[in-house]
Amino acid sequence: MTEVRAEGKARAERLQISRWVATAFVLGTFTLAVLNVLLIHQNRELKKTTITAKQSKYLSPGDTVPPLRGLDAEGQQIKIDYASQGSSDHRKTIVLVFSPKCGWCDVNLPNWHAILDSLDYSRYRVVAVSTDQDGLAKYLSENNLSEITLVQQPAPQDRKEYKMNTTPMTLVVGNGGVIEKVWAGAFWPHQQKEVENFFGVELPGISEAA
Repeated sequence: MTEVRAEGKARAERLQISRWVATAFVLGTFTLAVLNVLLIHQNRELKKTTITAKQSKYLSPGDTVPPLRGLDAEGQQIKIDYASQGSSDHRKTIVLVFSPKCGWCDVNLPNWHAILDSLDYSRYRVVAVSTDQDGLAKYLSENNLSEITLVQQPAPQDRKEYKMNTTPMTLVVGNGGVIEKVWAGAFWPHQQKEVENFFGVELPGISEAA
């Protein structure tokens, strides 16, 4: 009789342990599932944050910029206003942001010149913005850019508003300072086609040696 009771007690203990194990397994599985869901959500949020950060690094079509202020080629104050209602000049403005020290600006120069050579100046005007002053006069002369309206030493607030985070950068600014196009960097093939279609011009592209 004692043996039967002992065996029953042992069976009950094993059953209880099995229930604990099963409960622990279920709880562990549920916890892992919750953690997995949280990790997936966190990963999605991080991706959104990364994409937003990348997008906000440059201007986007539809953004609005203020008049561009700085010094002209003679060192005098200059302010580039954009056509607004009642203005006699309704041309759009192509803003070329560069630096004399920028190697990729040199690489992209043939593309800029192709645009300038074929541009309809009754529809567009061109403004070159230098983010660096060292060697600027020589750079403009050697690269046939001396005849373009120049803005050097752009106002710090305008550098921020225009997000001059990289060179070269090509902007098309419409009436009221509304951004129509933004091309950051040299015109690689994925951008080249878009630029060609926009301006109706054939670009030389970027050499394979670049």
